[in-house]
Amino acid sequence: MCYDIRFLTKDKIDYAKRYSATEEGTSAFMQQLESIAPRYYATALDHPNVAVITNEHPEDISLHSWGLIPSWAKNPNEAIKLSNQTFNAPGETIFDKPAFKEPARNKRCLILLDGFYVHHYIDKLAFPYHVQLRSELPFAVAGLWDEWIDRDSGQIKRTVSMVTTTANELLAKISNDPKSETGPRMPVILHRDAERDWLMPMEKKADREFLLSLCKPYPADELQAYTVARLKGKSAAGNTQRAIEKVDYQELTLVI
Repeated sequence: MCYDIRFLTKDKIDYAKRYSATEEGTSAFMQQLESIAPRYYATALDHPNVAVITNEHPEDISLHSWGLIPSWAKNPNEAIKLSNQTFNAPGETIFDKPAFKEPARNKRCLILLDGFYVHHYIDKLAFPYHVQLRSELPFAVAGLWDEWIDRDSGQIKRTVSMVTTTANELLAKISNDPKSETGPRMPVILHRDAERDWLMPMEKKADREFLLSLCKPYPADELQAYTVARLKGKSAAGNTQRAIEKVDYQELTLVI
């Protein structure tokens, strides 16, 4: 599963040019990005606001809380419970699970990332790896979003889940969490030509089978991974640039 990410840590113009189709759109993206702080390290367990582009507003970058709350959640208690169970949406079953099937049909999005973190375990020790494109450019992960309204307060909450798939050879070598019940997983990283397909309405090109075909492992040779400082505990780098700096561990014998 993927619970730890990095986003919007590069020059803002990189994202504006990357995700905008027009010069006017680039300018609008830059203005939107000014109010969003970069995150060198964010964990799903804190329900951070992550940067997304939705199918509803494909020309805008917005913030959605990580941990999807389906629109049918009855009350705040159920909403909180569900949001803690929906950080990741297994791509193979997004059209079948109650929390995901409606968003999979009508509310898809791109989650904008610079990288993500996975752990390799030796006995009880966890060694964190930072994973990014070999080009070191920003990339988009397939996401599902939804909007939940608290009937008592009228508060509107927009949330998101990250779509995952089976790990490629690189991630399968690193990710060996002994507590995992699903085996190694990774985010569904979309190639640039697939991003618009993921956002396309289902009644057009994007039918169920086509969308499921996009939920596949990203080529291992287009990614790179290296060990970084601890993500948790007193010595954790936290949300600082130190979180992505390479760190070597003498105890680690894994060769990638």
